[in-house]
Amino acid sequence: DETKIGGNGTVDGEKDRLTQLGRALSHTQRLAGIGSLSASTVLELTNPLNIITSSCSNLVYELQDKPLDQDLLKYYVGLIERSAFRIAQIIKVLQDYASLDEPQMVVTGVNMILRDARALVENQFLNQANIHITAELSDDLGSIVCDHNRITQVLVNLLANAREAMDPDG
Repeated sequence: DETKIGGNGTVDGEKDRLTQLGRALSHTQRLAGIGSLSASTVLELTNPLNIITSSCSNLVYELQDKPLDQDLLKYYVGLIERSAFRIAQIIKVLQDYASLDEPQMVVTGVNMILRDARALVENQFLNQANIHITAELSDDLGSIVCDHNRITQVLVNLLANAREAMDPDG
């Protein structure tokens, strides 16, 4: 029975176990972050859902009395489409953020990472601490090769730490 010892003095099986524990801890931290974001996410999803339901109700009401004007129809369909797209964006960001996958190195825009991190915390900051996040992003930041989700997680953690370090009055 042979035991292989790695270059850093750890037994290979122990190294694998530590790697698995590190991944599990990282995933747990992401899920905890999602838990703290869930209340604001519900609010973030409620707004576009309210727009969709009220637009549909208005369309039904308008159609009962008379033929619907094409401009009004385009207006309501546009509202519904933008709101549904917003919901899909929020869900995708949360799904990506909660992912337990191996690091996935991709080419991604720096601004997209910043926008995703902001989307995850913006309403929570506003509703819980009356903190408005402003971002002045340059169009020429370009793209980088990184794990988009993990860098987004780092930024979310930095933003949360900054919020906690602020005076209670903001």
